[in-house]
Amino acid sequence: MERYYRIPVLLIDLSDIGDDVTSNSIISKLTLLAMHFPRLRVVWSCSLHATAEIFASLRANQDEPDEEKAIKMNQTSMEL
Repeated sequence: MERYYRIPVLLIDLSDIGDDVTSNSIISKLTLLAMHFPRLRVVWSCSLHATAEIFASLRANQDEPDEEKAIKMNQTSMEL
C-alpha cells in the first residue's frame, strides 16, 4: 500500500467479529503491522453505518481515483 498511497490506511470493521478472535492475537498482529509499516494509519469502526461514514469523510474533497494510473502503477511494480 505504501507504493500506491501517500498515507496508507487500514480500516478495521468490528461489526462482525467472531468469538475465535483473542486479544493476544489481535494485539500481536497490529503490533507487527505498526513495526513493519510505520506510516500506516489504523481506523476502527464499530458498525457498517460507521464504516460508511468514515469512507465518506475520508473521500471528502478528494478526486476520484484514476483507474488508468492505478493499472499503470500496478504493472510497473509487477515488472520490478
